Amino acid sequence: MGVMRALLTALIVLAATAIGSCTPPAPTGEPALWLAARTPDGFSDPLALHEGVGSLPDRVALAIGADGAGLVLWERRSPVRSEIAARALDAGGRPGAVRVLSRGVHASGPALVAAPDGRFVAAWNEEE
Repeated sequence: MGVMRALLTALIVLAATAIGSCTPPAPTGEPALWLAARTPDGFSDPLALHEGVGSLPDRVALAIGADGAGLVLWERRSPVRSEIAARALDAGGRPGAVRVLSRGVHASGPALVAAPDGRFVAAWNEEE
């Protein structure tokens, strides 16, 4: 199983409870979204996808393409708005920059699939 294909399993496992020998990240006092890959020895060190400064990550969607590259979407909530943030992951698990996809004041419910041609298709609800 490739590194990126393992990320979905790791995300689900870490969201519930740590299994294996994953070292949890040090608390920062701010909400964060972490991702770790399953390895033969447990899990890789967690990778911060979102570290909140005034926003809360919620409702994560993850898709992995046939080439091992992936995309992560999540709601980024603050007291005055919510938006859909995205971060691409290359086949080695390295993240790209965080991008905001939504344009309205309130965006929610991200959904994501990997298309057979290597693209990703995302959908979400949005209010102006």
